[in-house]
Amino acid sequence: MCVDIATDPRGATEEHLGLRVVEQGTLGERGNGGWCDGLSILDEGVIFFAPTVNSKRANFTLCHEVAHYLVEEHTDSV
Repeated sequence: MCVDIATDPRGATEEHLGLRVVEQGTLGERGNGGWCDGLSILDEGVIFFAPTVNSKRANFTLCHEVAHYLVEEHTDSV
């Protein structure tokens, strides 16, 4: 999975973890300011993310949301 997530975070997340990844144009502002680029609803197995044109920010966001999943579902990973 490590190679897959490095080259295709969206595909690896869906294939190896069974999570659904959904592009969302905008997710709005966070409570403490700034924009929200990603959101995971783990009990439904969904990650939402705002794609970014010509940037790898979306890859970072997906990996960040996957980390939430790993901490929640795989306590041996922390």
